[in-house]
Amino acid sequence: MSRTTVKIDFGKSLTIEPLLDDESNWTTFEEDFKTACDARETSKYLTGSYVEPTRFSYNSTLRKYFKLDEDGDVTTEELTRAEALACEPAIAIFDREQAQLREMLRQSIPTSLWMQVKESGLFDDIWNELDRLCSDKQVGTVDAIDRQMLAVRCPDDEDPGATITLLLRLRDQLASMGKQLTDAEMVQRYRGAFQEYRLELQAHENVFRGMRMKETDEAKRALIIMTAKDAIGVIRKSWGP
Repeated sequence: MSRTTVKIDFGKSLTIEPLLDDESNWTTFEEDFKTACDARETSKYLTGSYVEPTRFSYNSTLRKYFKLDEDGDVTTEELTRAEALACEPAIAIFDREQAQLREMLRQSIPTSLWMQVKESGLFDDIWNELDRLCSDKQVGTVDAIDRQMLAVRCPDDEDPGATITLLLRLRDQLASMGKQLTDAEMVQRYRGAFQEYRLELQAHENVFRGMRMKETDEAKRALIIMTAKDAIGVIRKSWGP
């Protein structure tokens, strides 16, 4: 799905990156969509923190206006003509903004996903259902990608470049889904992937361990670690020029 621009209010346009078919960018899409709603002062429709306008029905036989309940059914509570007319501007604004957000979302997510959520109710109901579907799927996807990283192995005597690139791509994929791997976690994955260089990596870590033992300042000692960048350097150097 390509980049999407949708007119949502008084001719103003906003541009957001759409949700991918595999929903892998849900975290960033969710943030972008919320930011777009904040900019248009429509975020209340995401959270449900709005007051739905009073709606009414006109009975032409009785020539009277009757209030509708939350389900849209006619009640016995009457409204004067002036009261009914006073409700119309709020109804128009509410319905227009709901329709604009629905259209923005429809154009920004895969059609199959839109078909699953579009009948959920008002926009906050639609958004909550979308959040549930994507969040549930993403938890499984994040775990699967992390397991894939832990299972990566570079064959002995093979240029480590391709494996490093793969691990970095998977790291960035996890980051786009809201999981940031620490330096220690990345070093762990490099150790697993490049077992041919485990002795070189361990020797480099021993240097840092010795430096930590000599440092008396606890705050400074915590900064003396082998970073993921250090690990890549050791691997590339061990492979050769």
